[in-house]
Amino acid sequence: MTEARTALQVALHDIGGFAQQFDELHRWASWFTKAESLLTDPTPAAPYHQDLLPPDADLERRQLAAAVVQGWVFGGMGSWNDGGPADPGAQREYERVGAHL
Repeated sequence: MTEARTALQVALHDIGGFAQQFDELHRWASWFTKAESLLTDPTPAAPYHQDLLPPDADLERRQLAAAVVQGWVFGGMGSWNDGGPADPGAQREYERVGAHL
């Protein structure tokens, strides 16, 4: 659990910081910040799939599950992987942070 939480926290922090730098990605920054905050939330609630874990799951598992669900931004129309910055160098970083997440 500790390793998964740490890896997710680092990935969310990196991708959120990257998104913050670009107007066309700025809306995603708050999405990733929310996901990261769920890792320490005393009453975590995922935006959907709230039945992912049994009701008696411990706090760390509920926090991790909520953060994973909140941080899932791939697939579907209007998702994270539908765009990116126009600059080729920034595009490579966009792909890296997306793959890391």
